[in-house]
Amino acid sequence: MKFFYMEKWCKRAVILLFCCSVILIIVTIYYIHAAKTSWNYKIDTTRCKKKKGIVEKIYKGSDTRNGRILKYFKLNNGDRICILRKEDGIEEYPDITRKELKVIKEGEEITYLKDEKNKINNYNLCYQIEVNKKVYFLIKEMKNIEKINYILDIGMIIFLIILSITSIGCTIYFYRIADTKDMYIYDD
Repeated sequence: MKFFYMEKWCKRAVILLFCCSVILIIVTIYYIHAAKTSWNYKIDTTRCKKKKGIVEKIYKGSDTRNGRILKYFKLNNGDRICILRKEDGIEEYPDITRKELKVIKEGEEITYLKDEKNKINNYNLCYQIEVNKKVYFLIKEMKNIEKINYILDIGMIIFLIILSITSIGCTIYFYRIADTKDMYIYDD
């Protein structure tokens, strides 16, 4: 096998390139997995229904794999909804302050878009909450941010795949052209 007859510096270079290739492949697979889990909660307006209800109970949020639940709401019409802040890509969305969240109180009537498919802990995700004729996190803005983050994810995956293939190609190339000890003629 050629590897055992290589010069010392060639062995080190090939080992280093091989390790970089393996690390890049692992990073690429991890990033693809992380991107796929963030795509699970895609906004689809065809599955959203506009509803009204009065807030009966408000619960504190919690952390999830895709972001943070800001608040859980139990409504008088039997709906259980939550606000998810996705933390991926460039922008976190919805961009809402704590002061704006405090506007939503128990006994307050709200209008919201309820996502019928996406659920977290038996609470449906909701978008475009309207309280006192003021609308928070418009669905149009959220879809635009989601689209930008999706494009960035795809771009990063393509970049990592190209980098991995290039690293593997360099490893093979340097292995093939590496100097071996028997290539030189020594005069004794």
